Amino acid sequence: MVTQASHFLKGRNGLWEVVVGLEIHAQLNTLHKLFSPTSYAYATELPNRQVSVIDAAFPGVQPRLNPQCLHKAVQVIAALGGTVQPLCRFDRKHYFYPDLPQGYQITQRWNPIGKGGTLTWSTWDTLTHGQESPAGEAERPDNSVQGKSSTVQASLDLLNPIGKVRIEQVQLEQDTAKSLHDVVDGATLLDLNRAGVPLVEIITSPDIRSPREAVTVIRKLQEILQSIGASDARMEEGSMRCDVNVSVRPAPDVPSPRVNVVGLGTRVELKNLNSLRLIHNAIQAEAERQIRCLESTSTDEGLKIKQETRGFDPTTATTFRLRSKEQAPDYRYMPETDIPSFQLSHDFVRTVRARMAELPDARRRRLCQTYGLKLIECHQLMVEPGAVEYFEATIRLTTSPATN
Repeated sequence: MVTQASHFLKGRNGLWEVVVGLEIHAQLNTLHKLFSPTSYAYATELPNRQVSVIDAAFPGVQPRLNPQCLHKAVQVIAALGGTVQPLCRFDRKHYFYPDLPQGYQITQRWNPIGKGGTLTWSTWDTLTHGQESPAGEAERPDNSVQGKSSTVQASLDLLNPIGKVRIEQVQLEQDTAKSLHDVVDGATLLDLNRAGVPLVEIITSPDIRSPREAVTVIRKLQEILQSIGASDARMEEGSMRCDVNVSVRPAPDVPSPRVNVVGLGTRVELKNLNSLRLIHNAIQAEAERQIRCLESTSTDEGLKIKQETRGFDPTTATTFRLRSKEQAPDYRYMPETDIPSFQLSHDFVRTVRARMAELPDARRRRLCQTYGLKLIECHQLMVEPGAVEYFEATIRLTTSPATN
């Protein structure tokens, strides 16, 4: 169980700290795919209709970088406070799955488009604002925040950062095809419509310390990506996916178990989690499994956590082994020779930054300070597309700003 005073998990022999890092993949809102002129802006349920010879990896074809993807990626980097790198390059990541026609994925391992940055969250971000919470209960916004934000200053206080996660890098890469397992009994079919769709991958440092923090970070990132128009970021539709790295270690500075855990512990990757609730519950289940394993004296479970990839079964609330975790040498990374390295000019980066939409936290602060709105009122305006613009246009037509 989680102790009330902290994020620590209570084991049989003491307290443990959960360590979580995220690898978030979001499809970019562009008219065409990353390396081909194929349009995918209007999704179709008909399989293999939005496919070019480049997407299908015909021999001899040459990928050509879509410049709109660079624009969207720079927006993401700027929104996260990162740095656009002076030299960018693509690499080939080799692995052999049926949904990867080329036999490798074009990604950015060594020279990504962006590095650094942080994502912060506030007390306001930890609330669910009427959405279903990851633990299953629903919070009503009027009950959870209205009493806390009755004044402008109280609203602004709720926006003060209480936590942050560092961003290691932001990279562009192509999506894979989609495997369909339930169309024909005993067979797997492939739909290449998704092959080559542009992804931005955001890799965080292992700074997250609880399942709820992980959900807060993902939800905050969804809001940012949607607000700047970079991605729809809808997990339920597959336009945003998240791999979760989980490890545990004895809690620092408190009575904790005497076990041999080095550094942050041995990380286990969790895949195929397509909702915030699944992510929350999978992190909790995997952390508890690792604690049981490390505290066990049974030779059946063993005392060592294996570095592997696992899935999550929501019916039993347990994780299960998928495969051993690959290391970088297993992927045989090499430079992508068909796409030359490139540099983005300072003028291009400045122009993209200048034309970016207002970020959510900045908009909330401005609405509170300019119009005296409560946070819940800002929220109600911001969740409805165009409502803030309509509200401000209406205010301009009146003689004095609204205060209620």
